[in-house]
Amino acid sequence: MLAKSLFLFGVAIYATLFSIYAQERLMLSASLISILFTARGGMNALVRIPTGKLSDKIGRKKPLIIAYLLYALPFLVDSLTANYIFLFLAMASYGAGWGYMQ
Repeated sequence: MLAKSLFLFGVAIYATLFSIYAQERLMLSASLISILFTARGGMNALVRIPTGKLSDKIGRKKPLIIAYLLYALPFLVDSLTANYIFLFLAMASYGAGWGYMQ
């Protein structure tokens, strides 16, 4: 529980600071930033039902490992690129990880 709480605290900081970073450092428009967060929310909603079914079949541990990997991917991508497509995919991965965690 402590590990999950600390991890989610870091993710909350990322979610808060990403929009500032994207606007000031990457010079993205507010509308593009909102599209990135829409990708995150959309993927979150899309993976919830399949994840629940997957957890029923294979247990909870493997989906959690997948979720942590999907959560870590955006941090890596954001540090390496300013390409819109990669940022979009990173935010979608972030949303998928978020959906897996719930």
